[in-house]
Amino acid sequence: MSSTGLSNATLTALYDVNIANSLGWYLSTVLADESAMWGCVESNCAVTDNVITNQWGSSSVTNVPLYTAMANDYIPISWSMASWGTTYPTPGVSMPPEVYAYMQAPYNPTGAGAFTITPTIMNMMFQTDYSWFGFQNIYNSMQLMVDFKNYNNAVN
Repeated sequence: MSSTGLSNATLTALYDVNIANSLGWYLSTVLADESAMWGCVESNCAVTDNVITNQWGSSSVTNVPLYTAMANDYIPISWSMASWGTTYPTPGVSMPPEVYAYMQAPYNPTGAGAFTITPTIMNMMFQTDYSWFGFQNIYNSMQLMVDFKNYNNAVN
């Protein structure tokens, strides 16, 4: 702590969630606001709350930011978290990882056919078993590639 110039008591107070306007208080407030917005079970959203699958299937996190006043500078309204990267890039994310983003321009110029993929469907898409045609199953992925190749050959 000597390198920061903060005493142990000051550093502890900085992260104390019970002290209004401390860093800990702000982080706690943001987590609670996000939890309320997404209907999470606890005050800090967990994997089981489907926030990630909502983003992948409908871009609902990036398209409807929690705090709109800051959205333009740090997290602009967008179809993908990859679009957050003009001024403050997201490390290692150069292309949208979300499925929903590819149903929008510039990937789908007309936007026709765009639909929300529910968390239930997203979870099925990422299954490893064969019965739900999950992409994590190598046989299902290979069949998808064969269909794509046959479609391209028929069109071209």
